[in-house]
Amino acid sequence: MKTAMTSSGTAEPVILDVAELTSDPELGARLVESTHRILADLVREGAALGWVEPPLAR
Repeated sequence: MKTAMTSSGTAEPVILDVAELTSDPELGARLVESTHRILADLVREGAALGWVEPPLAR
């Protein structure tokens, strides 16, 4: 994840747009890995992700 230093010296996440994300293949791969890790951790801890019943297809 890209971070930016604030005036107080702390690091904060930076929000990227699609152009920035797709311009760097390594960044895109890290995003996929990070997203997978976060979702896996949430599920492992019992988070209720998704729908109990999927919405009807239109």
